[in-house]
Amino acid sequence: KQLTYIEYIVGITIGSIAAFMATEMDGPAYHSLIAMGIFALFPVVMEWLSLKSKKLRDFFEGKSTVLIKEGKILEDNLKKERLT
Repeated sequence: KQLTYIEYIVGITIGSIAAFMATEMDGPAYHSLIAMGIFALFPVVMEWLSLKSKKLRDFFEGKSTVLIKEGKILEDNLKKERLT
């Protein structure tokens, strides 16, 4: 399975928060842990919402395009997807 854009951004953000926790020892650590927890839950909630709603699934993950139907290549759909 490929990462979605949201999962990719969340991964980078959690890494950034973890790096901040490792280098900045001034404040309480639970603030960073709460932020990491929220960002960890974000893709789970988005996935759940996209399972429940077709419109949200299309928005978050994009619409799929059928390229081959009943053994025939759909040339127009290939052009829309910029494939040869």
